[in-house]
Amino acid sequence: SVHNRYGELANLPMLLVAGADDRVVDPESQSGRLHSELPHSTLEMVPDAGHMVHYDANVHALVVKAAKAAMEPARQPSAERDAA
Repeated sequence: SVHNRYGELANLPMLLVAGADDRVVDPESQSGRLHSELPHSTLEMVPDAGHMVHYDANVHALVVKAAKAAMEPARQPSAERDAA
């Protein structure tokens, strides 16, 4: 089961994107549960989006924002990272 391997993802920054108006699966019980089990995840519920949330125009901006945030620690000089 994939659920048994969630621990392998525990230290990775992760963006979970779900359509708030998904009629196929309940975003709270599915994406919300996964978010609670992955401590370094960020959950974005896209308003007015359904099950095919990846087609929503707002998703690109969410992915770019998350990628930039994930890269921020790598951009700091090593002395600043060590002090944090």
